[in-house]
Amino acid sequence: MRYAARAIELAQEISGSDPEPKFLDWLSHARSNKSSLGTGKDIYLKNVLGMESKL
Repeated sequence: MRYAARAIELAQEISGSDPEPKFLDWLSHARSNKSSLGTGKDIYLKNVLGMESKL
């Protein structure tokens, strides 16, 4: 997901469009095997967004 976050960042810079809302919608349908983690969207928002600049 860190690479996806970086790809979204680059797409925003290059095209001016924002693919992140659609990506988050897609992730919201992916449930974690550990119910305490929630959905892919939850994991992305909690654990990935602050790490984009580290790639």
